[in-house]
Amino acid sequence: ALSDAFDALLQAHPVLGGHLEQGSDDRWEIVLDDLMHPGIEVVELDGGAEAPPLIFDQTVSLVHLRLTVRDGKSQPTLYIHHSLADGHHQFSLIEELFSTYTDLVTTGSAPPITVHSAPEPLEVILANRGVEKKARSGLERLLAAMFVYDIPPSRRAPSDVNPIQPQRVPMEYCTLSEQDTENIIGFCRAHKLGLNSLLSAAVLMAEWQLRKTPNIPVPYVYPVDLRYLLSPPVSATECTNPVGIATYLAEIVRGTDVV
Repeated sequence: ALSDAFDALLQAHPVLGGHLEQGSDDRWEIVLDDLMHPGIEVVELDGGAEAPPLIFDQTVSLVHLRLTVRDGKSQPTLYIHHSLADGHHQFSLIEELFSTYTDLVTTGSAPPITVHSAPEPLEVILANRGVEKKARSGLERLLAAMFVYDIPPSRRAPSDVNPIQPQRVPMEYCTLSEQDTENIIGFCRAHKLGLNSLLSAAVLMAEWQLRKTPNIPVPYVYPVDLRYLLSPPVSATECTNPVGIATYLAEIVRGTDVV
């Protein structure tokens, strides 16, 4: 059923079956051909065995679906090249994939397939709505504060090295208990805060404490989903990466709290 649902997703969004090719002008473009997609990769593991490395080749495919079966439990993971979709776009495709999968499992059939055109790049979306690029972005006034601090060496692979296997971005994880999660949600509701706003404030407070420079504002840069800020609004899969950047300087003092 999952294989059939994945095939239906590729039929509904033909661009997902494409790959990248470099032209004579050294520019890359998405190319479609008549070759079938490799399909689902199934990995069966026991206990704490490590999964084999993921090998992505953008000249072969821009989408990869791996189904990991560990001790009888299945975990599907859908990978999509960022040239095609941002997180919002990808989540919509995941919803479509598992909606079709659910229909196939529960009813034995899936709804008729509606074929979608390839998503437009952000430049086209903005041009169609009369949005013009200005000489200044507004970020200039924040650059001085953003580069006050010495930036530590990157933990990623050097930019002049092309690793054979995908490299994970260094991350830190924190798993909250069910009770901690309920407490945080309750705190947000009591103070009329969004969860993202509260977590952002906590990150800024922690950064301010680590920097030990109380008189220098902490710069905060974050992505903004432009879909609902444009007129007319942009649908989930209408554009590849309709994302902008926003920033501000958080002026934190000793009496500041997350609220």
